[in-house]
Amino acid sequence: MRRRGLGVSVFENMAFALVAMRTQKLRSFLTLLGVMAGVATVIMMVSFVVGFNNALTAGFTSFGASWGGSSSVSSARTCTSDGRIFS
Repeated sequence: MRRRGLGVSVFENMAFALVAMRTQKLRSFLTLLGVMAGVATVIMMVSFVVGFNNALTAGFTSFGASWGGSSSVSSARTCTSDGRIFS
């Protein structure tokens, strides 16, 4: 459906874009290369963060610390004055 004043359909825009990509091959290639580099950088940064998080978690776990499941307040044990322990 066309609106008055705009007058350009989706198909005309697609045809114009394809013609522009054919005539400006170097520009299209460099744009594609930039998009691919950006996506690869985001994937690499997410992998680094996940790997760092896993290494940090493994480091704390090796010392016997519980990581994440319950808070230290709820899992703390309290000792009364006569030596009895309760949670």
